[in-house]
Amino acid sequence: MTVDFHQILPAELADVAKAAGLEAALKLRKELGGTIVHVPARPRGKELLVRTVGLEAARKIAEAFPRSGEIRVPMGKRLQPALIAHLLAEGRPVQEVARLVGCHAESVRRIKNGRVDSRQADLFDEERRPSGAS
Repeated sequence: MTVDFHQILPAELADVAKAAGLEAALKLRKELGGTIVHVPARPRGKELLVRTVGLEAARKIAEAFPRSGEIRVPMGKRLQPALIAHLLAEGRPVQEVARLVGCHAESVRRIKNGRVDSRQADLFDEERRPSGAS
């Protein structure tokens, strides 16, 4: 099964996942989200990228990003239901998915069970729109 990471991740992380795997992309987001990470031409072992994702993954990333020399790692604060659904479809346990994505296990269970959080109003729900808003 071929995965289109651009359907479940922000563009930069999708490119990392394609080159070095989903685990490497999620480690980058978790550890270095909101920063710009230098991508060395030939990773050796002491660089931040290597310390974060490991030498083998860093080398694959360096091959995929030869000209840019950097990765702008998104914060990824918004819950990514498509990513969670993908990880669950791979057969990963709820607790593992929660750790990988950086959310509560209950959020993963809600997505797994197809439930929507009733505390969140529909953005386009006319009845809940504040008065004076159009």
